[in-house]
Amino acid sequence: MTKAIAADDALAACPARDTIHRIIGEPGLPAKQADVTALVTILARMAGGDGAQAGKAAAALWTQARLVEPLGRPIRDIDPFDLEVHHAITVRGSTGLPAYAERAHDRELRRIVTESAAGHSQFVMLVGTSSSGKTRACFEAIQHLPDDWRLWHPIEPDRPRATLTALDSVGPKTVIWLNEAHHYLLHPQHGEAVAAGLRTLLADETRAPVLVMGTIWPGPGYFDDLLATPQSGSVTQGSELQPHTPPGRPDPHSQARILLAGHDLRVPSAFTPAQVASLEQSPDPRLATAARSAQDGMVTQYLAAGFDLVRIYREAAPGPRALLDAAIEARRLGHPLSLPLPFLATAAEAYLTDTEWDLLPENWVHESLAQLTRSVKGVQGPLHPQKRPRGVTQSHSIVPIYRVADFLVDHCRAERRAKPVPPLFWQAAAQHCDGEAAHNLAVAAAARGLIQVACQLWAAAGRHSEIADILVKAGRMEEALPWFARAAQAGDPKAAHTAALELARAGRLDDVPLWADHRPGTSDDRYVKTWTATILSESGHTDAAVTWFARAADAGDTTGLLSAAEALVSDGRVDEALVWFERAFAAGDDEAPAVAAEICLGTGRFDQALNWIERCQQRERASYLWQTADELRQEGREQDAIAWYARAAEAGNSTAVPQTVRTMGRTLSDSQHDPITYEPSGRQSCQGTPPSNQGQLGSVSAWAVRAETRAAARPLAAARRLADEGDIDAALQLAEEAAMAGDPTALAWGAQQLADRGEWDRSLSWCRNAVAAGSEWAAHLAVVCLDELGRAREAEQLERYGWTPTTDIAAPWHLKSPPRATDPPVQPQSGHNAGDQTSWVQ
Repeated sequence: MTKAIAADDALAACPARDTIHRIIGEPGLPAKQADVTALVTILARMAGGDGAQAGKAAAALWTQARLVEPLGRPIRDIDPFDLEVHHAITVRGSTGLPAYAERAHDRELRRIVTESAAGHSQFVMLVGTSSSGKTRACFEAIQHLPDDWRLWHPIEPDRPRATLTALDSVGPKTVIWLNEAHHYLLHPQHGEAVAAGLRTLLADETRAPVLVMGTIWPGPGYFDDLLATPQSGSVTQGSELQPHTPPGRPDPHSQARILLAGHDLRVPSAFTPAQVASLEQSPDPRLATAARSAQDGMVTQYLAAGFDLVRIYREAAPGPRALLDAAIEARRLGHPLSLPLPFLATAAEAYLTDTEWDLLPENWVHESLAQLTRSVKGVQGPLHPQKRPRGVTQSHSIVPIYRVADFLVDHCRAERRAKPVPPLFWQAAAQHCDGEAAHNLAVAAAARGLIQVACQLWAAAGRHSEIADILVKAGRMEEALPWFARAAQAGDPKAAHTAALELARAGRLDDVPLWADHRPGTSDDRYVKTWTATILSESGHTDAAVTWFARAADAGDTTGLLSAAEALVSDGRVDEALVWFERAFAAGDDEAPAVAAEICLGTGRFDQALNWIERCQQRERASYLWQTADELRQEGREQDAIAWYARAAEAGNSTAVPQTVRTMGRTLSDSQHDPITYEPSGRQSCQGTPPSNQGQLGSVSAWAVRAETRAAARPLAAARRLADEGDIDAALQLAEEAAMAGDPTALAWGAQQLADRGEWDRSLSWCRNAVAAGSEWAAHLAVVCLDELGRAREAEQLERYGWTPTTDIAAPWHLKSPPRATDPPVQPQSGHNAGDQTSWVQ
């Protein structure tokens, strides 16, 4: 069954042997419709029936089964506040949602909703600043859907996992509600899987129509990150700082970028003067009050009491201000919405001066909370307790949880971006955070070169692979190995692979096969050999990899023979590779001829290509014959090309040949050869220009225009112009101003400018400030500066141990073996005591 499915390119899925076993043997509904359709199609065909018709029937039955218990709730039954629509101010007794004022984006949103109601799956991402009306606009739009539509808001146990767990269960006429979409698409582990799953759903006609609606903030850390593509080789592009990266840098958001292409809808932060004047006459007293009182047309923000929140923050006494600073800092660095009070209170001490701390009363936290949790114009205060949802049983947890107002976080984000995070904040995080909170803060710490802090937080989060990865990057392989082992023991499928790959890159080839024991199902010696060969091939050790592929084949696993051939091709050893292609084909690998033919054609070995093409299946054979003929024609070998076109026709490609040969006949006639005349086939010539995807190109152009407009408006753009003119001191002054205004790239840009001019001392000083502001790239540049200054020992120490929260080079510290981990297969050689687990960081 597996071979039959793999041989049919028309099928949408290619389930492996284990997947087919589960589909047939387990009672539950298979996870993927395409797997079921492919299997039923092949089984029906094997039994002599109509495979295509059976596949369609299976797909329909799978959809019906999914819809027995549809996801979500009827739209008419949903409270807007359950969808995270902001509460509004209270004026003269008016409560609930204010009257809605339509704007241009609402008309476009209604058009998208109308197309969904007509049967077409749609996706839209509303992009706007906090409290600009994005979520309310989505809620108003879905009110125009028919009554049989449902809405699904995936949030438990966390947003990305909730989405991935049930995405395959989404049926027709469902709205998927992705409010604050950065929680879904920017998640470091699951973001790309969520984006890929949404793309698959939107393209699945058997489950149409569905409507996916998301909201997100603009700028770095949010929507801009989803659109960014990896850069390489240059530290600046336009006015944006880009790190030095090698070619082939991973693209962390490629799926999300394709998903979003052409589907973003901008929500303006402010109403126009004409709209404000109209709202002043609104019968809803809240709208009229907001229109008269809001500054700069920011009506929706006023309705959410945003400006009062900022006033409270600015005028707060030291105690309340410190709590808000800690909450804003935590959210800015990635802490989830829920902030436990023990963490908040401890972190707040980092934002008090010694004098302020001495003057605070013992009960200052409770007094401060009493002030901050008071309602403001009918809405919650800047810091408010997080209540359980209505209808949900009270949690057994007795730790008070608080949330800080989104508008306040958004408002203060820019001014905090260039400021260092106080050491006491990191200490509080290490003491009180775990799970997702610890992981997110660890990522922020690692970006600032705080390797020790990041390891502490990742340990609290149980993210052992991340600890191992950062230790490997710091050149501390021996300390990383036990953490890879612990991660593998905890079920991380990539841990053993990564550990073995790093060992291979370090030249420790004999240690690689030992790590196969840390993967499930590795008792088979043949599997160990093939797995080892694959690792060695990935790490560039071609000769060693080929040796292990041969051992696996001798042991009975011939699946790696083709991989051995491809590894040799990647190493430029085509002639040796062809011998392995022969071995793979002799062992029954049906893919070998096609791959070998492709290699021969690409390297101009046309005679050898013919030998492989003749062994291909008929459909592939005709295609490769046609491809060879085209390449010969482009090289000017018309007569040889005609012979290959004839072979293609004999192999079944005759419908396309006449038009091409007729075109060649004109060329040969112009060269005083006898004309060759064929009747036109009606098929478009292969010489024609392929149609371009104008829609996608238009989206990319729009992104470029927006990026250029944003760049020109930033202070750093003026600094770049001054630097280009040679006035580096004036440029650096502007860069400092840009950093104070919240541009996170300005300090690192200044460090690079000084490094380019050989001013390594000054560059190092700028690097320190840039690292404190979160520039991972500046942390690497600092190592270069130290090397250039002849301070090699400090450079090595910085690379191995990172920075301290006070931006000093960290003193040597060591990791002990992780708790509850079995000994790794490769014993550390550093001599650290692995048995003492009372304190794993020294």
